Amino acid sequence: MEKERIGLATERESSLAIEAEAAQWVARSDRGPLSAPDQARLDEWLAGDSRRLGAYARLSALFWRTERGEVLAYDDTAAAGRRTWAVRLVEKTRSGMDRRRLLMGGGMAAAATATVGGLALWGGSGGTAYATTLGEVRRIPLGERVTATLNTDTALRSKRAGQIELMKGEALFEVGAEDALPFRLNIRDVDVQTGGAVFAVRRFADGGLGLWVRQGMLRLDHRKKKFAPTRVSEGFSVRLAGALDASLEVSPITPEAMGRILAWREGELAFADDTLAFAAAEFARYGGPPIVIADPQLGRSAISGWFPARDPAAFATAAATVFDATVRIESDRIVLDSR
Repeated sequence: MEKERIGLATERESSLAIEAEAAQWVARSDRGPLSAPDQARLDEWLAGDSRRLGAYARLSALFWRTERGEVLAYDDTAAAGRRTWAVRLVEKTRSGMDRRRLLMGGGMAAAATATVGGLALWGGSGGTAYATTLGEVRRIPLGERVTATLNTDTALRSKRAGQIELMKGEALFEVGAEDALPFRLNIRDVDVQTGGAVFAVRRFADGGLGLWVRQGMLRLDHRKKKFAPTRVSEGFSVRLAGALDASLEVSPITPEAMGRILAWREGELAFADDTLAFAAAEFARYGGPPIVIADPQLGRSAISGWFPARDPAAFATAAATVFDATVRIESDRIVLDSR
């Protein structure tokens, strides 16, 4: 990529020019880790205009997503009395050529927008802390080789070089390779260490922990020795119970499932045979009126598809249509009920 194309923009830089520049950076990053000079130029470019960070976040998300689902039918004879909303999900071609064509094509304007607002941060003797508000998604640099993308209502603290604490919420970490200085992430009593990886972590409301590895290798340790040191490679996920006293559950994860896990990066929620009750709880994490499901049996109905995370009313209306239910949008809540 020519250096002049990565330089500072003019005062009249258009949104189209910003998206074109962001697309080139995303494609460049996808081919491999950026050199130190290129990373510095990217950081300088992102800092020059808040619109650039938004464009970069949106286009980065396109590498992780599948197309939105198309509703086909639902079956109210599914096992265990669960009605199933069937959708067709078409996996996008994963080749670099097709991705770049997608990024540079006219479909960019239709991409879902991840909310990127002001980032709360504060410092002190305990390091620098960063936090996002409800519905906000934010990408921040943490030193020379680490970036973190924070999901809604997330807080982390950068204690010192290469050592981070996730205090609440969910984040994606991209750690450049460096064997001499391992990156360390602390989540309560769990320590995560890597010499270079791309992985997502979520702290659940019940105190549990979920971790998904896209690239690289992680080592997990428990400070109170509740489980033996465990190595987790790319393509695997980890689940730890809320009590933090059970054994780790390590299982493989498909690229499609990884895409759904990271749908929040583009402002969406993705479900695959999840219950309506679960979906309602996920929407609650992003603000707006809560979805209340009056009929427990309706709440057990299964749903799959991609939906805008900050539009619970649209989701509830669509679900009511598919499941032949009723929806009542009130000032402080959205009520779904069976007919």
